Amino acid sequence: MPEIRIPRLAERVVEIDGASFTVAPETYGDFCAALEFVRRNDLREDVAGYTGAAYLTARRIRAWTGVVLEDGTEAPCTEANKLALFGAHPQLLNRIAEECARQEAEDRKNSKPTQAT
Repeated sequence: MPEIRIPRLAERVVEIDGASFTVAPETYGDFCAALEFVRRNDLREDVAGYTGAAYLTARRIRAWTGVVLEDGTEAPCTEANKLALFGAHPQLLNRIAEECARQEAEDRKNSKPTQAT
């Protein structure tokens, strides 16, 4: 009988430019919420440059360290601060997504069963 495997569902930490981002696994609920957000706000890539994939990545970020406000105090990881941070630095969100994808690919590669010969 074929197997259907459930992927690893653990948070991962992504470090970029001295900041650490705790990123939750992608869930179906997050995916649906991202689609709804894009639909509700008419955020097609050709309109705003802020795609559903970008929103999905931002939504998965649960915590961070090393992100500060203009006055130098630690910025809390809130939806408003995420929008401000990634609106000002969209390439940062892309780098987080790329590092998550790299780590997830490595996890898949390392979890494949080996065949005995």
